[in-house]
Amino acid sequence: MKRLRLKDPSFEDIDAAIGRTAIEQGFMAVNRAVFQPERVTDL
Repeated sequence: MKRLRLKDPSFEDIDAAIGRTAIEQGFMAVNRAVFQPERVTDL
């Protein structure tokens, strides 16, 4: 965060939070697309 703020003083914590949330949602979507529970019901 400090590095980003030093490079761009207009950078705010809310921008980082929004970006982090978007990345987390993307990883969750990939996880849901790859992991299909019906494939592991045979255990």
